[in-house]
Amino acid sequence: MQQKTLIKTVNKIKNLNILDINQIQNEEGSGYYNVWKVVTLDSKYILKQCTENELNNYNNLKSSCIPKFYGYTKYYNKIYILLSLLFIPISMLIRLFSLSFFANIVVIILVCILFYVGILYIRKDDNLLLIFDKIKENC
Repeated sequence: MQQKTLIKTVNKIKNLNILDINQIQNEEGSGYYNVWKVVTLDSKYILKQCTENELNNYNNLKSSCIPKFYGYTKYYNKIYILLSLLFIPISMLIRLFSLSFFANIVVIILVCILFYVGILYIRKDDNLLLIFDKIKENC
């Protein structure tokens, strides 16, 4: 998650005067956890981006040692479904060109991939940028 997105999300949950945000690096030094240290004027917070399973586990625990849960947002993942739903009209438009069956399939796949990756790149999607970083590391 980019710092701007993280700051917006944190401020939606609890309005803080954020001084610094640092993502915590894993022990091997090869990457980062989905955990951030947030330093404010009055205190420090640790934020963890958790899966739905982890969220259910945290909600079911009855212990005083569990940090306060401020909430979560789910709006972010809807972009992937919305973009993929646009593949249907894209494929219908490409069919209007009356290409052969195999050419039609190849063109539809290429256009949909370029559309999907292009929109995510324009939005500076964290997951796409992470994939690009991994590809760069391996090349």
